[in-house]
Amino acid sequence: MKNLGAYIVSACLATGSVAYATSLNGEHSESEENACRHHPTEYLNSLEKRQTVFQQIAQGILVRMDGRSWSRFVSEIFANKPSFELSLADGSFFISPDPTTQSLRATRIYGEGNAITFEVSTADRFNLSSHNPELDFKIHPLLSSIDGVQFSHLLVANRVMSLHDTLMSNCWRSFIETKGTLVASHPSDPSEGDGSFTDPFKGPHRTAKTTGWCVNTYKLCLSLGNVNVVSTSLACEPPFYITAKAQCGSEF
Repeated sequence: MKNLGAYIVSACLATGSVAYATSLNGEHSESEENACRHHPTEYLNSLEKRQTVFQQIAQGILVRMDGRSWSRFVSEIFANKPSFELSLADGSFFISPDPTTQSLRATRIYGEGNAITFEVSTADRFNLSSHNPELDFKIHPLLSSIDGVQFSHLLVANRVMSLHDTLMSNCWRSFIETKGTLVASHPSDPSEGDGSFTDPFKGPHRTAKTTGWCVNTYKLCLSLGNVNVVSTSLACEPPFYITAKAQCGSEF
């Protein structure tokens, strides 16, 4: 395998109505670590995991190509079947053609509201007639979701996604806490609230609260053209923001 491909999150993401999240099914019946192995954030958290998965998907596709060119493979292999399954050690990906481009989609579904889809295409320096292409991987923002919220809603540059009034799984909350940077409250949350669970403290004075519920704002970074999907650097560009609710005096 010459190249595992690039892991890219697009900064040009579509906007739309806000979806409400649902908690991770069965999360409390397993340890948190084990539960998060069956959650989309598994791939966002681990560079090693992404590399392993991309290599396995690429190898599976190249075996299926069986010496055909990329363009012939994409046009012919799905003539009778809409998709095929690649079984990996800890889950299966379904490979299907993208109807609008000479590319494939690799999808893993974890359950209702949780799925991740990668666009799989040939690297720029390879033409479609290649019989042994290098493959690039890119998250499909409309076909990937975390806790019921599409990536296209979550990762909008310089926008705030308010999740403090949704049910967030521990996996998603832990990812935001670990990868994000706690920042001053965003201007879109000027109301103070009363500190209850349904109306938590917001705004610039929430940092002084030590009891009750507070809304925290986290800054996360998009790193384009690189396998590192997020960065904790304060100088990242372009950032996106997510709010989450927690007991005052703690991040979560």
